Amino acid sequence: VFFVETREVDIINYYDELPSPESGVKADVKIAKGLGLMIDGARLHNPWLNYCLPMHLCQTLGICSNILSQAASRPLSAAEIRDLCNTFIGEVPDPGVDLGTFLDTIDMLMSNDE
Repeated sequence: VFFVETREVDIINYYDELPSPESGVKADVKIAKGLGLMIDGARLHNPWLNYCLPMHLCQTLGICSNILSQAASRPLSAAEIRDLCNTFIGEVPDPGVDLGTFLDTIDMLMSNDE
């Protein structure tokens, strides 16, 4: 794992492309992007998500790391949002089946946290 603390896309691309047939590197390289870059991407693609340092630490430690990584690259699917909620706040229903119940459950779980 390389921890890259930068917002420079060229640097990120270098490490993303490192394991390729052209480079001769055959290692399994995973890039943990810096907090600033992850915040920028999450704001762009998932503005509802408050991507912050505790979430970033979870991502770098492998807790929901794939979903959190994707949050900085594209809008999350309903199933990914549910998985993220199930991990961080508790069991929630499928938002694809009943969005109202999903949102009510989140409100209830979050009010219990106060």
